[in-house]
Amino acid sequence: VISALIRSSRGCAKATSASAASAAAGAEAGAAVTLMLALTARGRQTMMLKEDPRVMTCAQNFLDKLCDMDLEGASAELLGAPELNMVSDQDGVKKILWDRYWGGLEATLEGKPYAQGSFLTVNARITYPDMDAVIRQMGELTQTRLRQRVDEAENVSEVYNTDGSYRQEILDEVLVQAARTAAEQTTAVCEKSIALKLAYDGEDWKIIPGKELRSLLSGDLDGGQG
Repeated sequence: VISALIRSSRGCAKATSASAASAAAGAEAGAAVTLMLALTARGRQTMMLKEDPRVMTCAQNFLDKLCDMDLEGASAELLGAPELNMVSDQDGVKKILWDRYWGGLEATLEGKPYAQGSFLTVNARITYPDMDAVIRQMGELTQTRLRQRVDEAENVSEVYNTDGSYRQEILDEVLVQAARTAAEQTTAVCEKSIALKLAYDGEDWKIIPGKELRSLLSGDLDGGQG
């Protein structure tokens, strides 16, 4: 019920003048050589990390934008700038659960970047609502409220169909009420550490959208590994 769609799109930037473009190109080329040496030469990772604060800046900007639900801003920090979309046609119970997940999402960086093969990695601690607890509470509230509707009905036909099932409009109304109450009352949270992998794209550091990151975007952190 919670999903995010990732579709590729790229942006481009233009230099404001020929001299500025030339200077920037020279600086970027030098930075790229230094970074490549740092990644490939033994013992150079520490120096490289200290010299380039953009690694942590990229990771922090991404998490800040994501927790603020600024998906366009978060996308800019990803390699290839894939478009991040929330499903816009959700309503009722799905929307309530979706909003609860994103409204309770928090993230902080842990430690310093470290090298993993040809990439850099930054660990992040994610705190998010325990959606299993929300759904369990929602189920209990649904059963209680359905029994109340039956007790309050002057005629069973107000609540049941002829085949004994609940009338759809009654069920939909009760589910929405239960979801809203459960989302408001359930305060349990979960925590998980995820690894943000970064690569240098020739201009800046960008986060690689790996499986754990996709799990974060889809609300399935408990199932996402690697």
